[in-house]
Amino acid sequence: MVAMAAVRRASDTIATIAAINPKKAHPSFENLFASLFFVVVLSVFKVLTLSGSCSDPKSIAELEHRIPRSIKGLKDIEGALNDRFPWRIQLVKLRSYCLTNFFQTSSSPYVVVGSHGWLYLKEAIQKTTFQEPLSPEQLESWLKNWQNSLEWKSRWLNERGSRFLLVIAPEKSTVYPEFLPDGWQHSSTNSPRSQLVAYLKAHSNIEVLDLTDSLLAVKDRTPVFFRTDSHWNLHGAFTATNEIVRRLNGWFPNVVPISMAELETTSDSWPGDLTRLLGSPSRERFENIRPVGHFKLNVVQDRYNLLTIEQSKNKLPKVLVIRDSFSNNLRQFLSSRFNEATYCRWYDPFPFDLIEKRKPQIVIQELAERHIVDLVARPTVMSHPSNFPI
Repeated sequence: MVAMAAVRRASDTIATIAAINPKKAHPSFENLFASLFFVVVLSVFKVLTLSGSCSDPKSIAELEHRIPRSIKGLKDIEGALNDRFPWRIQLVKLRSYCLTNFFQTSSSPYVVVGSHGWLYLKEAIQKTTFQEPLSPEQLESWLKNWQNSLEWKSRWLNERGSRFLLVIAPEKSTVYPEFLPDGWQHSSTNSPRSQLVAYLKAHSNIEVLDLTDSLLAVKDRTPVFFRTDSHWNLHGAFTATNEIVRRLNGWFPNVVPISMAELETTSDSWPGDLTRLLGSPSRERFENIRPVGHFKLNVVQDRYNLLTIEQSKNKLPKVLVIRDSFSNNLRQFLSSRFNEATYCRWYDPFPFDLIEKRKPQIVIQELAERHIVDLVARPTVMSHPSNFPI
């Protein structure tokens, strides 16, 4: 009875709209689907309300008293809503699934829905270009700032017996532009990444490794990014590691690429970060590869959030990696090439004191393409070493 009443009310509404505006008398498939979905949801909640499941005044009063004043409060409110409103989580997931799979429309302002199930982080796409075009003078100043900062770091490290390598991880939209929706494609020729790399190669002796071409070369043989995550997958991280190691081999001949014989392969699933942002978390099946070996893991919760991975191979050098989230999959491969690998956060000031203490032979700054523009707005990361006490 409740469902029938809801359907009648929806029909009356459509008839009223048609009388006011005849062009609306024949709604599109999307509008019709949304209307039917809305009717079903109203019917479910009407039934729940009549049964008393969602109409407890005390429950509403509890929610009013738990208005959040912090992130924890927001989580409390969400938990309370999930407890008091049956099937809320399932309905949110259903809405997201329908929008994404039937209409290729995002249910989140942070996610761009591409074709064939490919999802992209909106901010990452936007930061592969300059949001406001730079004049030639502004561009030159921006590139010169990068050059000066990196050269200071490199000289400071060389004085302490450490070599410096800047590694740039391309964005998903740079490697897989073909699945982007219309209007989101961008040229990689004049991107901040490509202009920075070209400038450094022409005007500086800084060692810089752009992984874009390496990933583009293998993506037709094996996927190098997850469809539902903003980061590269294990094959992408494996490819990146071997490119880094090949560059380091000129400095340290005993640091050699990883062979497939050193890997074990299993079938696994991955919880994509973009599906979580859409409100419908799901797991993507993938081929998991990882190096075989015995590693000692040490986590230090200090201002650098250090993660150290060690193995008993004293002939190999020590490395310190200034990382972002792309190193989460990279580190299991990269660490296998060193006696000790230490990872610290990229958005802290450059860790001069940590380097003095750890004395690594190699310092790698791994940087996602989206952060190349970010660093312009973070002068502490780009600052002169003399600004920091050691």
